[in-house]
Amino acid sequence: MTRVAFATLGCRLNQVDSQQLQAALEARGFSTVPFGAAADVVVVNTCTVTARAEVSDRQAIRRARRANPDARVVVTGCWAQTSAAEVARQPGVDLVVGNADKARLPTLLDDLLKISRGPTRVEVGDIATARVVDVDLPTRVPGRSRAFVKVQDGCQHRCAFCIVPRARGASRSLEPARVVDDPRAALAAAVVGAAGVFHR
Repeated sequence: MTRVAFATLGCRLNQVDSQQLQAALEARGFSTVPFGAAADVVVVNTCTVTARAEVSDRQAIRRARRANPDARVVVTGCWAQTSAAEVARQPGVDLVVGNADKARLPTLLDDLLKISRGPTRVEVGDIATARVVDVDLPTRVPGRSRAFVKVQDGCQHRCAFCIVPRARGASRSLEPARVVDDPRAALAAAVVGAAGVFHR
């Protein structure tokens, strides 16, 4: 079984994205382990709101490589979206996946694991073309007592000091029906999970 670890930096949107990626990879047979434990793949979900955030991103990439020198290191998130070339220059990075392409990460990772290690692969599309929030809610993320539901992403304002529109695209929202349905699904999954723990 392929082991995957996650390092998530920045805001709650990144936490949601990491939970969704974790659920998607587990559905493909991956096993999630804590960051720093022995892993075959390490996903670093980055932030880029401040210069300090990028320092933390670089530190997380270095820690991932030190802890697992043979693992494939995947960098995604806002820093990957806005500064793909800079991220790709970081030693030990195998794959850079922007926010526009996060949903493709499981397939990209399947492909990456089938080939020998080579030059850093960069998959960063145009986030400005994203028009809807189209995400699947993780049914259950082990070790988490709460689930996040992403209702809105991006921002329509173009403040001179803010990088969010470049990192996350224009403001877009979840379909109204899913704003109701996704929390219900999360609650149902939590009840099923709690019942399973109770009956053990």
